[in-house]
Amino acid sequence: DWSSDVCSSDLEKVKPFVALAAVRIMGAVTLTLIAAVALIIGYSLLPNRIPIYMVSLMVAGMLFLIIFLSRRKLAVKFLIVLKPFKSKMLRRNIIEIYRLFHSHQYYPAQLIRATIATLLIEFIFISFNFIAARGLGFDQVSFKSFLLLIPLISVLTLIPSLNGLGVREGAYVYFFAS
Repeated sequence: DWSSDVCSSDLEKVKPFVALAAVRIMGAVTLTLIAAVALIIGYSLLPNRIPIYMVSLMVAGMLFLIIFLSRRKLAVKFLIVLKPFKSKMLRRNIIEIYRLFHSHQYYPAQLIRATIATLLIEFIFISFNFIAARGLGFDQVSFKSFLLLIPLISVLTLIPSLNGLGVREGAYVYFFAS
């Protein structure tokens, strides 16, 4: 049931979390878009098949997330997942968080501007990596490779590391050493 029994103070506590999560999701969507386009453009530059699998998983995950957050009827079908939660307050809070995510679709102009800004930021980050590599003497690696591999490395950095063990650095070595 989608009735709203959540008090306004609880809702106010959740809004910053939802806003931050929405920004993170938008970043993940733009990284996925960049990686997918780069995969099409730079397929011949791949060191192995792992980037193909990673981009495929990223695209599938982002498509599911976008459909889930934009289609309320689909989300209602997933309410069965909330059945094990005995606390009605927890269930209501989860539903309210979904409502807040879902409400972002009513502001398409802001979503488009935020997506363009995120794409620009990601492109600048990729460009900085490319310029740094050139400055270090890596002249054999093309910009297309960076367009594909930097988003994949960014996704890999989401994997928890042990005391900063170097997931990002290991990914750089793995992908660019080939």
